[in-house]
Amino acid sequence: MGLEALPHWFSNVPWLHVYLGFSVSVECFEQYLNARQLRRYDEAKPPEKLAHLVTEEEYAKTNAYNKDKMRFGIFSSLFQTSISLLSTACFLGPFLWRLAGNLVGKNSNEYSQSLADLALSAVIGECISTPFQLYADFVVEEKHGFNKKTLGIFVKDKLLSLGLTGLIGGPLACAAIWLIKWGGKSFYLWLWGFSVATTIALMFVYPNFIAPLFNKFEPLKDEELRGKICELVRHENIKNPLSLLFSLSFVFLLFVLLSLSPLCSFSSFSS
Repeated sequence: MGLEALPHWFSNVPWLHVYLGFSVSVECFEQYLNARQLRRYDEAKPPEKLAHLVTEEEYAKTNAYNKDKMRFGIFSSLFQTSISLLSTACFLGPFLWRLAGNLVGKNSNEYSQSLADLALSAVIGECISTPFQLYADFVVEEKHGFNKKTLGIFVKDKLLSLGLTGLIGGPLACAAIWLIKWGGKSFYLWLWGFSVATTIALMFVYPNFIAPLFNKFEPLKDEELRGKICELVRHENIKNPLSLLFSLSFVFLLFVLLSLSPLCSFSSFSS
């Protein structure tokens, strides 16, 4: 088969069925791995290498929490994957695009119609994901004493998240559309460069301006723990200096300031 026959061959591939089959295969493999891990949580005693670090009671509590969390995660993943595959098979995307065009009216263009389409997709996504988030926070986390949220905080965070998504995502989507129109045959290179630049910029913007809207940061007061973390950084031969170390409920956020860059990299250490 010569190269000239490739376009004809590709046009005859049932890509929808290929995508659906591949997605189902990936989901099944992931759930197989989850099922294997779930069985590990039935172990009563910690592994020999951890026996001196945790008691059997602490190990049992950790396993109970992880088991509940994974069971819910498996159900959530199966449900949301099923919804995604069903929406793809029923061509929900093209339907929403046409609906967005009808909503913005006769004077619509690529920008307004794309923003309307993204808004519709976001509303549908929130309607599907919010019940799962509520159950995860107020049932699973609450059962094991990890939930620090109230319903008011949950709603406030959700509204803030949606507002920031629109405030940041809208202009970025418009910029991407403009690059596609302006870039011609090389639009994918310009779009790739724009994506990389945006990702790097968000590495600085998120921990400094966005994360504080949702969480309260306090300097880590446990000097012994600070020393152990710094020792771990030195042990791993991380050359960048550890400048700022904050605590956030059960998560420690490390902001490693790069010596030759104004950006800062973000890592998290679970306690």
